[in-house]
Amino acid sequence: MAASTHLRLNPESVRTSRKLGFSAAVASTVFGALYLLGLTINLIRSGTAYSQAEPMQISAAVIAILWNIALLILFASLRWNVAEEKEFLAELGLVFMVIVCALSTVNWFAQLVVVPNAVRLGDATLLRLLDINSQLSIMYAMEHLGWGIFFGLATLCMAFAFSGRGVEMGLRILLAACGLLSLLHVLGVVIFSPAFYSLGYIAWGLLLPAASLLLAVWFRQRAG
Repeated sequence: MAASTHLRLNPESVRTSRKLGFSAAVASTVFGALYLLGLTINLIRSGTAYSQAEPMQISAAVIAILWNIALLILFASLRWNVAEEKEFLAELGLVFMVIVCALSTVNWFAQLVVVPNAVRLGDATLLRLLDINSQLSIMYAMEHLGWGIFFGLATLCMAFAFSGRGVEMGLRILLAACGLLSLLHVLGVVIFSPAFYSLGYIAWGLLLPAASLLLAVWFRQRAG
C-alpha cells in the first residue's frame, strides 16, 4: 500500500493528525454511546426517539454539536492518513462530512439559542418551523438531509478509502453499512416508512460508535 502524499511531504503534520484522529475517534465513540443512551431512555419513557423534556433537549443539542466537531476532526485526520491512491475518496468523504456538520450544527445551535427565545416570546409559528421533532419543520428537513444523505455519502466514501485487511476490513464493513442504512433512512423519511426510517438509528446509535472505536484502534496502531 503506497504511503500518503502527506506522509512523504510532512511527517510531523501526519503525526499530529494521528494524535488528533485518535482523540476524535475516542470522543466520537463516547458521544455515540451517549446518543444511544438518550435514545434508549426516550424509547422506554415515551416509545419515541424524541424527547420533549427541556433538559434532555439541551443535553441532546450540546452532545450533537460536540459530536459534529469530533467527526469533522476525525474525517480530516483520515484524509491525511489513507493510502495515496485512496486520497480522493477520503477527500470526498471529508467534504460530505463538512456539509453534515454545517447543517446539523446550525440546527442544534438554533435549538439552544433561538428556540428558547421563541418560547419566551410565544411565537408559535417560529416554533413550528424550528421543531426538530416535526416533519413539517425546516429544521427536521435540515437534520435528516445532513445525517441522512450527506452522512451516508461521507461514510460510504470513507469506507472505500480503506483497502487493507484486519481492522481496515472491519472499518470498510462498518462504515459502508452505516452509509447504506443512513441513505435508506432518508428513503423512509420520503415515503413515510417506519421500517426504513428506523434504520437510521441503527446507523448512528450502533454502527457509528462501533466504527469510531475501531478507528481509535486503527490510529493507535499507526501511531505505534
